[in-house]
Order: sequence, then structure tokens, then C-alpha cells
Amino acid sequence: MIKRSFIGNSLVNVIAGALPLASGLILLPFYSNWLTESQFGILALYIAFTLFMQILFNLGFDNLISVSYIENKNDLKKQRDVISTIAMGLII
Repeated sequence: MIKRSFIGNSLVNVIAGALPLASGLILLPFYSNWLTESQFGILALYIAFTLFMQILFNLGFDNLISVSYIENKNDLKKQRDVISTIAMGLII
């Protein structure tokens, strides 16, 4: 059975992940009042491009860190090697 703490922690992570996306929706009235149509189109292209690049560069490596940490919990050297390699890949 799923514990309440797991559900609460998951809810916090979902909300924290949705806040940056919700900020765009909250700022939409300000954008539509101050930006011209061409500026708004440029902004939309910029946002779409950055979201695509974020997905492309991330490639799920952040999730791989937690999986490899658990898989190598008995071998600390391998755990450090794998996690540092993933971290360097994310930084680069």
C-alpha cells in the first residue's frame, strides 16, 4: 500500500515541476498587452525552442541518477563513478 508521505512528496514534486509552466499562463495577459504580434511570435518560438532543447539535452539523465544510486548501493566506488559521469554529462 502506498504511504501518505509518498503521496505528499509526489504532490510537492508535481507542483514544483508545474510552477514554471504555470508562470507562462499567468504572464500571458501581460505579454498580450505589451508585445506586438511579431514580438509575441518571436517569444513563442523562443519558448518552444528552449523547451525542445531542454528535453533533448536532459534525456532523462536526472532520473538515471536515482536509479543508478539504488542499483549500486553496495558498491560505493561504482556508485560514485556512475553518478559523477552522469553529472558531468548534464553539466556539459
